[in-house]
Amino acid sequence: MIGREVFKNPKILINIDQYVYNYTSFLQNHLVKVKSMFPYIEKKLKKGNYLITIITLLLNIFYGINGSNKFKKFIFNKKNSIKINNIKILNKASSYIKIK
Repeated sequence: MIGREVFKNPKILINIDQYVYNYTSFLQNHLVKVKSMFPYIEKKLKKGNYLITIITLLLNIFYGINGSNKFKKFIFNKKNSIKINNIKILNKASSYIKIK
C-alpha cells in the first residue's frame, strides 16, 4: 500500500509536483520546509489545535536522516508534554536534525 509507505517515508513524494504539475519545488531541504510551516502551526495552536495533531504527518519527514529518532523522541518525551502546545517544542526538536 502506498499510503502506509508515504506516512512512513514521505520523501518518496519529493518529486511528485514535478511529475503532476510540471513544477519543481524550491525547498529541497526538509528542515527548511518544516520551519517554513511554523507560522501556519502557530496560527493553528492559537485556534486551540494540539501540536501533535498538526504535526503528525511531519514526524516522518526526516526518515533516514541523522537525528530523526532524537527528533521524534524529544516531541514525545513526557517532560515536554506540559508544553506540548508550544512551537518551541518543534523548534527544539528540529535542532536534533543534522542535514549534510
